[in-house]
Amino acid sequence: MTSVDLPGPRPVWLLVIPIALILGLDVKGVYGKVVRISLKDIDRKRVFLAYRVNGEPLPQKHGFPLRLVYEDAYGYDWVKYVEEIVIS
Repeated sequence: MTSVDLPGPRPVWLLVIPIALILGLDVKGVYGKVVRISLKDIDRKRVFLAYRVNGEPLPQKHGFPLRLVYEDAYGYDWVKYVEEIVIS
């Protein structure tokens, strides 16, 4: 593993993983909410991390600094305050 210095509160580790072994992503929020998104859904749907809304920084009550947003899911299923993304 290689550590990369990027701005932010936590270190980022880069791993090389063959795409055939990746099933999806587990996106975890600070309050324990976890959403698993399959690789197939990531490829077919709009899935992204929001840090702004309507041109303004994402408000604290809406998940600042990052919120998971994805197509075909209700807003209450989106993960607020994204803390960790795990490749599964």
